[in-house]
Amino acid sequence: MRKTKITAVQKNKPTKTRTQKGLGNKFDIKIKEDGIFIHPGGQPTEVVFRIGKKFQKIHLVAFITELPDSGLTDPMAGTAGIELFVDGKSQGHRSVDRLTNQSFLLDCTQATELKVVVDCANGNANWDHFHIGIAQESQAQ
Repeated sequence: MRKTKITAVQKNKPTKTRTQKGLGNKFDIKIKEDGIFIHPGGQPTEVVFRIGKKFQKIHLVAFITELPDSGLTDPMAGTAGIELFVDGKSQGHRSVDRLTNQSFLLDCTQATELKVVVDCANGNANWDHFHIGIAQESQAQ
C-alpha cells in the first residue's frame, strides 16, 4: 500500500474506551499508515475523504484483517459490507469476509469527495475488523 495524504473527516465519533471483551457492538475508526481500520459496530460507519480534485484514478483494496483464534471460532465473525461514493454517487455495495477481498478502481476525475460506508453485513458485528487501503493512485494533471 502506498502512503497518500488525504484529509479524512469522520462522521461518527470513534469509541474512546474499550472493555477487556473488545469492541463488541461499538464502532471504531483508526487511520493508519497503510490504510484505515473500521469496526462498523451495529450501525453503518462512514469516513469521508476530501480529495480535492487531486486524483484521476484510485485503486482501493478492502479486506477483513487476520482474526485471532477466538474470532475464528465464530462462524458469523469477520464479515462487512462496503459501499463507496465518489461525489455522492454510489459505486455499488459489496461484501468482504475473512476469505474474500474486494478491489475497487475508481474514476475520481474532478471528484472532491470519497466516502467509505461500512456495515456489519450479517447483523453480527463481532470481529468485523475491516481494513481499506490505497493500492495505487494516479494524480490529476
